[in-house]
Amino acid sequence: MAQKEKPLHSLFAGATAGAVEAFITYPTEFVKTSSQFSGKKQGPIAIIKETVKTKGFVGLYSGCSALVVGNALKAGVRFLSYDHFKQMLADEQGK
Repeated sequence: MAQKEKPLHSLFAGATAGAVEAFITYPTEFVKTSSQFSGKKQGPIAIIKETVKTKGFVGLYSGCSALVVGNALKAGVRFLSYDHFKQMLADEQGK
């Protein structure tokens, strides 16, 4: 019989994965959103240079915390529900 996953392990693994993913990819989301709402025709490199010049490197992460928390919760629930339903639907051999 396959080893049963502990629900808190799945939740923590998913939340960690979601938070790391959001934190790493956030600057690209920031640049995309800035280009959509700035009203100026600027390329991504120009937006990054301007942001770093005016706000520093930390400026690329302004507003990041909300996305990290939301993504962590979403991924945590996804991992938890996936493992739950996988165990529920598995046969005696764990397949």
